[in-house]
Amino acid sequence: MPRQAPRAFQNPKIINNLSAEYAQSNAEGIPDCLVLQR
Repeated sequence: MPRQAPRAFQNPKIINNLSAEYAQSNAEGIPDCLVLQR
């Protein structure tokens, strides 16, 4: 996990942005656990 992850979890806006970008970048490699945590 990147260093910014903990800070991201504290900011809902950042979470949404990272989630969208992360999903688009790694859509093929996203584990089910990450999807469930959304």
